[in-house]
Amino acid sequence: QALIEGKDMTEREKHALLESYLRDDARELIRPYPALGDGNYGKAVQKLKDEYEDKGLIKTMLISRLDLGPEQLDDPVELRKILNLVEGTVQSLGSIGVDTGTFGLWVNERLLKKMPSAIRSAWFEQKDADEKSLDDLLKFCTQKVRVMSKSAACVETREMAPAPKASGGGSAPKKKGSEQHGRE
Repeated sequence: QALIEGKDMTEREKHALLESYLRDDARELIRPYPALGDGNYGKAVQKLKDEYEDKGLIKTMLISRLDLGPEQLDDPVELRKILNLVEGTVQSLGSIGVDTGTFGLWVNERLLKKMPSAIRSAWFEQKDADEKSLDDLLKFCTQKVRVMSKSAACVETREMAPAPKASGGGSAPKKKGSEQHGRE
């Protein structure tokens, strides 16, 4: 709902977007409230809240997504996935009123374990790194992973580029008509 409410859309558009996010039982739950009916978006949202809004359970489920595992990653694509997961989960927690300050240090520790040692070192070299917020860490890591991705793309481009032609040993291509000049 937080992803939809902030958008400048008609009720029908909001309903269609809501429906696109839903699967299985949740989608069936709002079937009696089609997008074409007046006020049906609000009714559909209320029906979903009535059925699923257990903030304690939602909070527990979302926070469990933040247990990222111990292994360090070096692949920029995988690191971006982790950063997107953390950012989306933090936004979702915020939308149900959870203060990120209550679990920020725990997530910071787990997120830093996923980062390559160069990114971890750069983070801790900053002044007051241990006092910075989860949002600060996400921005920092996102910027570093972006640089890492660009560097990896440059290396791939160089590796894929054709090898330069050897000079000196071969003959230069003949210009059109040069054979005729040599016979005259």
